[in-house]
Amino acid sequence: MTSTSRQVEVIRVLAAVWVGVVIAGNLIAPTAKFQAPHLDLAVALEVGRATFRWMLVPEVVLSFLLVVMGSIKRTWIPIALLASQWLLVMPALDARTLSRINGEAVGSSSLHLLYIGLELAKLIALAWIIVVSQKGTQSTKFIIDDRR
Repeated sequence: MTSTSRQVEVIRVLAAVWVGVVIAGNLIAPTAKFQAPHLDLAVALEVGRATFRWMLVPEVVLSFLLVVMGSIKRTWIPIALLASQWLLVMPALDARTLSRINGEAVGSSSLHLLYIGLELAKLIALAWIIVVSQKGTQSTKFIIDDRR
């Protein structure tokens, strides 16, 4: 196995782990907590805030590792989607959540749908990285930044 093929393999594993983190931590866990009938809405929202902040940690680490592996050439897409979620959407969602926790009325909003859309786009981008990297060394030019 050449160093390039090892690099592609590591990139594939990192992308797969990131997919698992997103599905478990950002899609399943938040949905599940709202299914608990005895969990007060304010408490569920507080737990959600903490969950999303903690789930950001492995996503940032995985983003960093992908860049370190020299894969910024094509993997900038999920990284940009993550940045968009946290820099553009999450501040407004967080403000709404805090208002709701404090008992204030909040109007309807499509922010959650936007966040979920970005999350699904991120999953698709990560799946694309996994599929392309599965094709072997011919695909390395699509994944690895060879200008380094």
